[in-house]
Amino acid sequence: MMVIGSHLVLCFARSYVFPAAGPDISPDIFQLPIIRLPTQGLPWVLLFITLSSYAAALKPIKLSRSGKAGEALSSLASSSFRRTSRLFLPSLAATILSWFLCQVGAYEVGRSSDAWWISVTSQEASRSWIAAIKDLANCIIETWTSGNNYYDQPQWTFLVIFQTSMLTYTLLLATVHAQSKHRMLISLGFYAYNWKCGQCKFFPLFLSIRI
Repeated sequence: MMVIGSHLVLCFARSYVFPAAGPDISPDIFQLPIIRLPTQGLPWVLLFITLSSYAAALKPIKLSRSGKAGEALSSLASSSFRRTSRLFLPSLAATILSWFLCQVGAYEVGRSSDAWWISVTSQEASRSWIAAIKDLANCIIETWTSGNNYYDQPQWTFLVIFQTSMLTYTLLLATVHAQSKHRMLISLGFYAYNWKCGQCKFFPLFLSIRI
């Protein structure tokens, strides 16, 4: 609901995305701290990624702490493949549907809309169906390489979810035999390293600190 709210703000009240309209202008009520959170999509996307990574770590950690390292490794292996298909297949289906709607002209009204977010995310139809197929293939590839899906813009989150999931599995794989206190120290080291590298979006990787 919060993400939908942020998209509505991007469409019809874009000024609320920012803390204030200018340095000498008092903020509106929906630009005040805390109150402005419903207008911001990114915190809620990150919360979802955090919960998703937390859920992915629960079973392997539980098995590891029970001394069942072999079962934990098996769980990690199967989970990594399931996570890939659970992300890729819905993404592919949504992209193909959006691509088809675009090619038959369903987005032409949106392209001329004065709602900013609607207009910038309404892709123009390709010159021909051959060009359209090439554009579709390129879009599918870019979704998983750069996070750029011009037929379904919110899919930029899929790449981040996939990266954080794989990093979570990697950390769990490396610490499957470690004690909880050692896993915490290793997790903190990973956190500090990624923070220094500017990769703060990978913070769900460190949810195993809690366990």
